[in-house]
Amino acid sequence: MPKRRENEADNQTPTNKKRALKHERASHKPNFDLITASKDIWGKLRKKTNSKEENRELADELFALIKGKMLEIGQRHDASRVVQAMVQFGTDEQRAVVLDELKGAIADMSKSQYGHFIVLKLIKYCSNTPSNKKKILKAFAGQVTKLATHSVGARVIEVAFGGEFTNKETEALRREFYGKQYALFSPTDSSSSSTSSSPPPSILSTLLSAHPDAASSILTHVRNVIDKIIEKKLFPFEYAHELIASYTLHAPSADVANLGSSVVDNSIELLSTRAGTTAIAQFAAYAGAKDRKRILKSLRGYASSLLTHRDAYVALMRVILVTDDTVTVQKMILNELLRPEKAGEVAEGGEEAKHPLHTIAMNPNASKLLLLLLNKQEDLPTQYLDPWEEELLKPALALDDKGEMVSTSRKNPQTRKAELLQYMKSDVISLVTQHAGELLDCASGAKILAETTGNFGECDKAIVDAIEGKGINIFEDAKGHSNVKKIILKAKDRGGDFGVVFWEKFSGASQEILNSSRGAFVLAALCDSCPEVLKKIKVDKDVKKIIKAKIKKGGVVKGYEALLEKL
Repeated sequence: MPKRRENEADNQTPTNKKRALKHERASHKPNFDLITASKDIWGKLRKKTNSKEENRELADELFALIKGKMLEIGQRHDASRVVQAMVQFGTDEQRAVVLDELKGAIADMSKSQYGHFIVLKLIKYCSNTPSNKKKILKAFAGQVTKLATHSVGARVIEVAFGGEFTNKETEALRREFYGKQYALFSPTDSSSSSTSSSPPPSILSTLLSAHPDAASSILTHVRNVIDKIIEKKLFPFEYAHELIASYTLHAPSADVANLGSSVVDNSIELLSTRAGTTAIAQFAAYAGAKDRKRILKSLRGYASSLLTHRDAYVALMRVILVTDDTVTVQKMILNELLRPEKAGEVAEGGEEAKHPLHTIAMNPNASKLLLLLLNKQEDLPTQYLDPWEEELLKPALALDDKGEMVSTSRKNPQTRKAELLQYMKSDVISLVTQHAGELLDCASGAKILAETTGNFGECDKAIVDAIEGKGINIFEDAKGHSNVKKIILKAKDRGGDFGVVFWEKFSGASQEILNSSRGAFVLAALCDSCPEVLKKIKVDKDVKKIIKAKIKKGGVVKGYEALLEKL
């Protein structure tokens, strides 16, 4: 008897009382028995240990139970997962029935905290047939802007535009960002306006070309959508990046700068995509000094990872190359690049620590920052850039108060580069001195070696020593001889004594170098680069004999012919 009273007392605990009250209230809600039964099946269905046959039986049982009631229970916080499971584990025929029941409410469900998970499942599992795709896309028609600026609906739009449907399938929906009236507009000339080698024009550029008189209203509509995205802080979504980037590429520079003031503090979130990188690069180009400093501040601590990112490095280079306050750039960005272990320190295992710039120099993207700073061309050195990079890094011009196009930066670009390079001079020299051999084996590293020949004479000997360290075979290696030749030819444009230093080291090995046509190409480049060396080789009778003998023998002789022409 005392034991029974003890159990009854346990059942009257506050937790049990609360649970009983909650159950009592739920029992009075519609479909209580149905939801309870379906949740029991869901509990079994979600087990990962089930076989396919068991899942098939449970899905059939669940389908029979909730058919015709899916819309009613789908937005319940405790039953949404039941419909999700039905979509995930059901057959294609059952999924089609679920879609038909819910298609009229998809837009509203997309804004529901629990219902939007069902929509995500529908997009994932019901997009395998053209008819289902058409139904889902039709459900979003006219609702894109509302959903894209809704804190929950944004997740659905991101998934819908992010891969389950092609750009062509979602193009009509994307045009709603520029005005509902353009959702029915079909750009008949979009295929003819781009060549096979260039990307198709963006939706905004196509609309502006087709409706030049409506350009102002289109851009205003886009700006209103972007303002709502900013207000809701929806920066992580890629569709938002694409919309902002498209606006920055077509709006007047003053409007771009104005928008940038609301966005630049969130730069790091946009730099995860190419579109976001484009937007930040545009903001940096047209922003004022204060906003450029805000961009730098938002990127502080991420410089190394951004430079080695697939796309973000371009935006970082852009802000560095347009910011007149080079001291701020040094403190916020360059210091971070030079902050790791100092060159020359001994790492674990007794090996010499890598120089802080080593990773940057060896990376094909990150190395472009060093190349742009080292290059002495007044114009942008396009030989190091692809078309996308060139477009984003070209000099930025804007209308001034007098209606004239002027640079958005006050300081001379060469002065800016010189100040930044002076700050990094000792580190660049240390990089080359310490890692010339590794840089020589890497395409991006070899370009940096070539650029240092005209900037820092201290590097010449280190480069030549590295070439010697590779052995005479480097002149026969396809990549090795090409890198050496490019360094020599670059030295011609930059001046300096690299050619003389090189010949002093290898003058006694000219015959070994001439064992291959590739080696002859290197000597031809040296003759073209350095008149002093040309004079010395001209009077070397043995060199001419070897060349003529190689040409007479036949085979691969283009290198020998090129060298003989120089002589």
